[in-house]
Amino acid sequence: MSAHTPGPWRLNALSAHKVIADSLEFVADCGTSSTHPAVENRCAANARLIAAAPDLLEAARGAVVLLKKLQAETNKLRNGSECSIGHYSTYHAETLTAAIAKSTAGES
Repeated sequence: MSAHTPGPWRLNALSAHKVIADSLEFVADCGTSSTHPAVENRCAANARLIAAAPDLLEAARGAVVLLKKLQAETNKLRNGSECSIGHYSTYHAETLTAAIAKSTAGES
């Protein structure tokens, strides 16, 4: 079971800076007391990124599976010797795996 609030998440209709789950559970407030447009825009962009987090996590997990399969199939075709596709798929699978671990604190 995930320790974070289950997704999907979305922006609160009343505030572009607040993120809520579909269950209406509060997730995050990226608001600011600043009235400077650049700061307001950055806060809204942060909220959009946070709202997309559960979808991004799911996509990253799927991409890791796909990249590992690509690496295995490529190496099979090359009789076990790694080629550039295998190298890049390994690199990206490892990068995504590290990002997933960072975002989940090592949860599965």
